Amino acid sequence: MPIKHPRHDSDIEQFAKDLAGRWQQGDGIEPWLRIMEPEFSRKVRTERWSWESIARALNLAGITYQTAHPWTGVRLIQKITSIRHEGRKRAPRKGTGTQRASTWESPFAGANASVMIPVEDEEPEFKPITLLNWSGKLIADEEKPPKKEPVPGPKVDVDAVIRRLLGKE
Repeated sequence: MPIKHPRHDSDIEQFAKDLAGRWQQGDGIEPWLRIMEPEFSRKVRTERWSWESIARALNLAGITYQTAHPWTGVRLIQKITSIRHEGRKRAPRKGTGTQRASTWESPFAGANASVMIPVEDEEPEFKPITLLNWSGKLIADEEKPPKKEPVPGPKVDVDAVIRRLLGKE
């Protein structure tokens, strides 16, 4: 991994001006970071910016939570990691065609973006469960193996055993 060089104050000030131009005071931090995450990640990967330098630019631009705690590189990467993880949870999985279609749409997809909520008018119809074995055959149709009776053991005289334990024999 290439070494991240510390950025000069002039680079950080320039980036802070750019960020301040894209930030509106009423914006929420997390949705805004979700939009900006690809650009921040690209700066770290290709332009060799450090997360600490990006955090300094955010602080200089006045982009903070309502608590006004300054950003640190650690806090910023933790928040970016959390945002990336949210994206993985929401993304539809690739695989078999037996999956349901996702009803989630990104709120950033456009002005007419909306979330579809499935509505069912009727109660679901319940069916009894069908049990299958490993080969896919119905368990109820299988022949049950014959029950084996336990093999009788030797006859034990319980009274004689008790007498021996008590030392009477």
